[in-house]
Amino acid sequence: MTVGLHAKSVVTGTTLNASSYQMKHIRSCDLDTRHWFCKTCNDKVGKIIPSLAGLQERMTVTEKTVNKMENDMEKNDGQIIKVKSDIVKISGDLNTFKSEMTNISKIVHKLT
Repeated sequence: MTVGLHAKSVVTGTTLNASSYQMKHIRSCDLDTRHWFCKTCNDKVGKIIPSLAGLQERMTVTEKTVNKMENDMEKNDGQIIKVKSDIVKISGDLNTFKSEMTNISKIVHKLT
């Protein structure tokens, strides 16, 4: 059976050139695996569906990339915090060393 329906007609449930018997048959079929469009609409839908599939695939890849980048950023944030902590510790050690060197220098000057 060939039925020419416009995409808008299928969505709204109205038809321009299908009998009530044809519409009854169409509604009783598994609509997940069938479509009925006029030639013009069918050509357009035939181009849209592959485009949507490609878009879905690109979105999936992009989501995976974003998730990986977020995980990497979290790891980097942890490493940056550790480096900052190490710098503070080293700065404290350096200040202690400078203080000890100043004391040693004073002692040496007294002895000379």
